[in-house]
Amino acid sequence: ISIKTKDEIGAIAMAMNGLRLNLSQTAEFAEEIGKGNLNVKFDKLSDDDVLGNALLNMRESLVKAEEDEKLRKKQDEIQRWIADGVAKVNELLRQHNDLKELSYKVVELIVNYLDANQGSMYILVDDDDKALDDRSFEASSALAWGRKKPHHRTIKMGESLVGRAAYEQSTLCMTEIPEDYVNITSGLGKSTPRALLIVPLILNEEVMGVVEIVSFNVFEKHQIDFVERAAESIASSIASLKISQR
Repeated sequence: ISIKTKDEIGAIAMAMNGLRLNLSQTAEFAEEIGKGNLNVKFDKLSDDDVLGNALLNMRESLVKAEEDEKLRKKQDEIQRWIADGVAKVNELLRQHNDLKELSYKVVELIVNYLDANQGSMYILVDDDDKALDDRSFEASSALAWGRKKPHHRTIKMGESLVGRAAYEQSTLCMTEIPEDYVNITSGLGKSTPRALLIVPLILNEEVMGVVEIVSFNVFEKHQIDFVERAAESIASSIASLKISQR
């Protein structure tokens, strides 16, 4: 509207022009929202701008819905990743009937699946004459940088971090590793890892063994969940193989 006066009519005309401009901006905002552009800038007319407030509330709802959908997809991907890993472990367990060879293969699979660097498995030594608290675990396999390594360590129940995890029957995950506890050796020399994961292999409330994984990367919760779920199947296979050997 062309404004030629400064009286009441002129004031009305100016108000109409302002309303038209703001409605045009509101329409553009609504159109951008309709296109999925949820980051478009918008300034409402005032705190009493009913239409502007409604559009802003709608955008907030759409943003939250989008975030919820992304979170749901991420959770679905994580659950698929865990399920796929457990399925790989179960398939491997069905393919081997030699306990020592099986332990190497299982450690290798877990280390690679977690993109870790080193791993070991300890098996409970059969000695029915001893109380469970006095029994020990013998290293059955060790892997570093994709290669087998000699490992003849024996750990008593409750001794060191491995024995402690077995005694308490609980997962131990650390990012502050005791000095000289473990070193990762490569062609570049020795380095202290950033994370240590120790998971007991439990069947019917009895510890059959322990898996120990070390890595330069901190273990995320879903990675720990994967090892814990796989540990159930590993413990069952260890028990079955021991019965077959006896």
